Amino acid sequence: MRLLLFATLLLSAAAALHAQEGTIEAYSREDLLHKIDMQTAYSFPEFTDCQVYYLDGSMTESKLNICAADNSIRFISGADTLKVRNTGSIDRILSPDRKFLVRDGMVLELIRELPSLSLAEKKRLRLDEPKKEGSYGTVPPSSSARTTASDDYRSTESRSYGYLVKIGYRVSYDYYLVDGNGKVTKASRKSFSAAFPEIKDKIRANVKLRKLKFDDRDDVSYLYDYCINETK
Repeated sequence: MRLLLFATLLLSAAAALHAQEGTIEAYSREDLLHKIDMQTAYSFPEFTDCQVYYLDGSMTESKLNICAADNSIRFISGADTLKVRNTGSIDRILSPDRKFLVRDGMVLELIRELPSLSLAEKKRLRLDEPKKEGSYGTVPPSSSARTTASDDYRSTESRSYGYLVKIGYRVSYDYYLVDGNGKVTKASRKSFSAAFPEIKDKIRANVKLRKLKFDDRDDVSYLYDYCINETK
């Protein structure tokens, strides 16, 4: 019984890592990312030393993170957290134990990698419409909250405080296939069948039999591994 309970807790914890959601209270002009824990709002739990490789072959090292609110690359400058503006010139980002590609304007984390075809994940943080707390004033338009989530995040102290609002948030994940030429396609039965045309009937049968979901890391990873093994 104890082993079963422990296994259940482990599965619940693993699921929580890929289904974070909640509600925060913030002032309408407050820095929203400071209200959500970094593990939820970013790819790394803290700003991390990384090697940044550019398309021209050059490389720099920087302490950075990838923001899930707008999929931007962020770095710390003094008291501010700023966006990297020239992401289109970046090829990949390597941390000590993780690897990211920049393709089609997206920062994608590699979870499976082969020269011919890789599987990548994009983390997304969705912010809901703000709901005003209290009975005075007016609620700023929803774009106010959404804009703060894609601004150069200044320190909270430098912002003016507006009305107190409640904002829901949820983390979800998208999955992509990246071929050897860098072409990116959203993971789906169609894209897997196009990548592995010789086993497209088996792919269709597997997706149907196992009820595979293409927004689930375990399901997409299983299908990728299955296709690679079947076509060796």
